[in-house]
Amino acid sequence: VAANFEHDFDNYMYLRVSATHGVTDQVQTDYGDINLERARYALDVVDDGQGGYMCADQIARISGCVPFNPFALNGISNDAVDYLSADTGLKGEVQQTVLNATLSGELDFSVTDNVMNIGFASGIEYREEKGQETPDPLRQAGIARGNQIAKTKGSFDVVDIFGELNIPIVEQLNINLAARYGDYSSVGETFNWTVNIDAPISDSFRLRGAVATAVRAPNVSDLFAGGAATSAIVTDPCNGIDAASTGNIAENCRSIDAIQRRIDNQGAFVLTQVESQNTSGLLSGSEDVGEEKADTLTAGFVFIPEQIDGLQLSVDYYNIEIDDAIAKTDRTVILNRCYSQSPSNFDPDCGGLVRRDGRTGAALDVNAASGNENKIETAGVDIDISYETALGSGDLYVAFKIKEHDYFVRDGINIKYRLPINIAQASLGTKIEVPTLDGYYEIEIPPGTQTGRIFRVRGRGVAQLRGDRRGDLLVLIDVRIPKKLDSQQQKLMNELGESLPETFEDDEDKGIFDKFRSAFTN
Repeated sequence: VAANFEHDFDNYMYLRVSATHGVTDQVQTDYGDINLERARYALDVVDDGQGGYMCADQIARISGCVPFNPFALNGISNDAVDYLSADTGLKGEVQQTVLNATLSGELDFSVTDNVMNIGFASGIEYREEKGQETPDPLRQAGIARGNQIAKTKGSFDVVDIFGELNIPIVEQLNINLAARYGDYSSVGETFNWTVNIDAPISDSFRLRGAVATAVRAPNVSDLFAGGAATSAIVTDPCNGIDAASTGNIAENCRSIDAIQRRIDNQGAFVLTQVESQNTSGLLSGSEDVGEEKADTLTAGFVFIPEQIDGLQLSVDYYNIEIDDAIAKTDRTVILNRCYSQSPSNFDPDCGGLVRRDGRTGAALDVNAASGNENKIETAGVDIDISYETALGSGDLYVAFKIKEHDYFVRDGINIKYRLPINIAQASLGTKIEVPTLDGYYEIEIPPGTQTGRIFRVRGRGVAQLRGDRRGDLLVLIDVRIPKKLDSQQQKLMNELGESLPETFEDDEDKGIFDKFRSAFTN
């Protein structure tokens, strides 16, 4: 639903008032799934006394349980299929309401008599966002084949006040200034601005550039997502702890009865392969997440040669840096932060995020929520070439756009990718999915990985022309040092620094710059 009102004033002012309300509904149904809870009952069978089998659980039998044998030919009857099969899906709805009033026009003022008057636009906008997603009961309970998904529901609103000035300085220079203030019900007050320069030096050559800040507030999913199950590998800081281990992590680990019992009985708390690979968890939203903040710079030119009618060339450099980027906190980082606390402040449940097996001490669940812990940087050059000419009775348009890839660098048939990791991931090791031309591929980062180390993923590069060979993906590790630490993080880093030697001598560290130079220079 949309409504719009416009009015032109006599003094070259223009008023536009608009209102919109939109609703998007989603209904998804997936057929052919299986009820895992019923499957558990149907696999637990006993002799029925008549030469056959029946479900062992009496209540399950009352509910219609039918045994099945997945290892036998014709071991699943039609009745068993009816008992086990389930249809899954979800229902979702997104609503948006926007009210906007904008006044624009020209001021009765110019910088000089040779240029146009200063133009302006200002206004106010109200926006409300609502969203909800309800999976079927089986997926919410985690007893279907897909990952467990919890229900999501939430809303927020914002009032924005904005203004813009277009200031012609001289005939060959225009400056555009813009600013926006926002007041969100979710993250509070925000502010961003833009300074844009447009310099038409001549009819064929124009310079342009901009410096700006930007803000992205968290959406409904970032704030209120109920959680989706994950089973990605988690590195447990308690793994390997024994009676002689020192430090906060060791003391906190031994304070858990199940871990201490294993140390007493086995000499150390060492996870089995099954235990280390079966830590599940939920990735959810968080109402504590804040806004992303970006600084951007663009500079370039447009060239339209007079000698070649219809040809246009533009080249633009861009540099974008996003602080406090929204992402789910790495679950290994959650464990490390929790267990690095002073023993007097240690919470074995880590604020409700961690659940351990009361018998074995293994971490069964580690949950993670949205946070502002990422930093994203990108820079490059966009080249755009277009050509337009008459062709018979019609027109021919030819355009070439050349843009650097956001994160891949090509070297012949090989692809290079720089992988930033944090100190904890480099020190303790982890598994990370990296992008390739064919989707994502998981690589293992061993403990003690240094900046400059290169991991080669065979066959994930570019296909060789007139040949069957494919190049490789070269992953260069870039250990990122945090620029800002809160008081707790500073305390943890000081404790770590006191426990480490002042210098390191490791032959494996030699040659880092050679690796870096060979991987990212042509």
